[in-house]
Amino acid sequence: MPQTPHLERHFTAGAVVRDIVIGMSDGLTVPFALAAGLTGGQVTTRIIVTAGLAEIAAGSIAMGLGGYLAGKSDVEHYASERQREQLEIEQKPDVEAMDTRIRKAVAEAARFAMDSPAPKAESALDHIFA
Repeated sequence: MPQTPHLERHFTAGAVVRDIVIGMSDGLTVPFALAAGLTGGQVTTRIIVTAGLAEIAAGSIAMGLGGYLAGKSDVEHYASERQREQLEIEQKPDVEAMDTRIRKAVAEAARFAMDSPAPKAESALDHIFA
């Protein structure tokens, strides 16, 4: 019986969907809560609609600014970690070389364990350090 290659297609837009879901839930919950609160205060429809639109605009700005600042801090954190690693490579090359070898061994052991029919940590480590 001929076998066809196993093709897997994975969803790759998880971060975008997460941001949309969080934004929608926050963006819909707060204006409705504001409108409900104002309605209970016997306020005119015009004021309720105006307040709701103002909150939507303010919430959009806040969410956008929060996303921007989160992304910017990620970039800054990555740059500082890279700079720290570069400094460690210059100051402690032997320690950093050992660190790299350990990380490669662990990554290879994980790949080996995942490819095995019955993954076992001992056999993965034996394979690496044999």
